[in-house]
Amino acid sequence: KSAPLRAFAAVALWKAGRKEEAAVAAREAIVAAHADPNDAQTQERTLGILQAMFGPSRMADFETAITQAGTPTPMECIVLSEEWAATGPGGIDKSLGWSSKVLDMGDKADVTLRGGALMSRGNSLFAKGDADGAIEAFTASSKLSPRNAGAANNSAYLLSKIKGDHARALEYARRAVLLEPGNPDFLDTLGYVEFRLGKLPQADDTLTKSVAVAPTASGLLHLAQVKTARGKVADATALLERARAKATTDE
Repeated sequence: KSAPLRAFAAVALWKAGRKEEAAVAAREAIVAAHADPNDAQTQERTLGILQAMFGPSRMADFETAITQAGTPTPMECIVLSEEWAATGPGGIDKSLGWSSKVLDMGDKADVTLRGGALMSRGNSLFAKGDADGAIEAFTASSKLSPRNAGAANNSAYLLSKIKGDHARALEYARRAVLLEPGNPDFLDTLGYVEFRLGKLPQADDTLTKSVAVAPTASGLLHLAQVKTARGKVADATALLERARAKATTDE
């Protein structure tokens, strides 16, 4: 029986109220996923299925299930890092600890997984208020995994918003959009950076594309700023009203 199928069986036992059997089955599923330490996809899928048994309120139990099955693989460390971060401020230090374990493995961990660990680390550091550390992590992730559009976008956003390094941010923002041309958040970041660099026609075009895909409060606000800078006050006012309405709806 494959590791994912074992995980589904564990979840079914849990939902049936057979919790002790479910715990044993979950551990067996994780052990089965260890059969090929380099099969990160199976490990990630197996843990994703098992999350239905645990969730944020039982992260300590989830962590125990993984560690009792053997030495956690790089993928398992990344999953634990991300899941601990999802529990809120109280899980940030745990999250950082697990991402550090992957980075400490050096070349023993696949370069893509190290990039993923740096991405998780950047998110946790930003949540902790360490913007400089987050920028360092995101840019390092982008360097290790040049096709990681999220790392490029996060680098651009923080370099522009926090550091005011709009020229450097533009390189990352353009890369993110090149990798995922239809992503409204990435278009929003690129448009904002173009706006801060005074590239108003380009920013107008980029942000118009962003809100056409998904009219987020952020995208609408940034487009309103561009319209104001271009003297289109009526358009800016209408966009601000939409941004306020969207922000209220999203609350």
